[in-house]
Amino acid sequence: MKNFIKGFKKFCCGRVNFVLIFVIVLFVISFSFFYSFSVNRVKSIFVDQMYRQEELAISSGANSIHVFLEMAGNSLLLLSRNFSIVSQDPEGQKILDDFALDWVGTPVLGAARFDKDGVLLFMSNNIDEFSNITNDLVVHDRDYFIWAETATEGQIYLGKPLIPKVELSESQYIFPLITPIYNKEEFDGVLALAISLPKLTATYMEPLEVSPNSRVYLIHPDGTILAGPAESVELVGVNYFEYLRNKSYSGSEGALQRLTEAVEGLNQGKLDIILYSPIEKKPVRFLIAYHPVAFEEKQWTLGLAVPIDDAFVAFNLFKDSRIMIFSLFIFMIMTLSIVAILMAKIERRNAYIDGLEKGKKGKK
Repeated sequence: MKNFIKGFKKFCCGRVNFVLIFVIVLFVISFSFFYSFSVNRVKSIFVDQMYRQEELAISSGANSIHVFLEMAGNSLLLLSRNFSIVSQDPEGQKILDDFALDWVGTPVLGAARFDKDGVLLFMSNNIDEFSNITNDLVVHDRDYFIWAETATEGQIYLGKPLIPKVELSESQYIFPLITPIYNKEEFDGVLALAISLPKLTATYMEPLEVSPNSRVYLIHPDGTILAGPAESVELVGVNYFEYLRNKSYSGSEGALQRLTEAVEGLNQGKLDIILYSPIEKKPVRFLIAYHPVAFEEKQWTLGLAVPIDDAFVAFNLFKDSRIMIFSLFIFMIMTLSIVAILMAKIERRNAYIDGLEKGKKGKK
């Protein structure tokens, strides 16, 4: 080891060797700084590109959901003024049947007319699972019916997701869209539309996903998850703010505050934030773009969350190629330096040999 150190010191004392070592070190340090700067710069570019994709997608999605709810709400109001529906005429059943057929292929499952006591009068649907419903279905204890009893004619209520009292093959949430029915200026029940949450998600939310692991959520201002991906269906109807409070991790309080401000602010924006994910079962860094969805007096928030790893998929390929280029560059510098040192040594050796030969000839 001592011989190696002495040899290295002797090697470095040579002027040519010292210059070459200095040049190698300078190149390596300079290239390292350049590489680090370029990596950070490229990362920010990939993040900005992902945000732009998210913002375009979420803005389009929020507008599509708004238009759908407006159309459903206007159709509900027109139907609520039909004479057969208002007067409870038997013809009302055919009116509802035709209405349901008009909405086949959309998230609207059907419509129902309830009397002032919340008892079912007519029901129509465009799925076979509602075909065996009897008239003993009562909804007077539902929030939307209680709301309708004091609402004015022409008002619309869009409730939070709920499991219908109708038994389906699979428990699925629906959004109730309600308007009160008035007959001779007296409350006479409600007309309700059932909007399928899975169909709403599949039609208007899943197409917004911009990467393999991205996910879209519809959130109430109080933090309740109204809709989300199938992988986290257990969160539907759950207050996500409370959910996060029970999932403590480093930085969770600050993340909760930022998320709360974004959802309660009812504005569009973006977040770079670490949240606990029920899918990955751990805190994950997300790039989130969000946009308000307004309907009547309600305003929800539609959010598109992309794990940071998805945003950096292309970057990792870029990074790997950069590492290869950097390694090749260092290898070339080292190779050229060694060749240059060897050439200098050979030249000095040849000069030394030439000197000895000339000296010998001179003595003769």
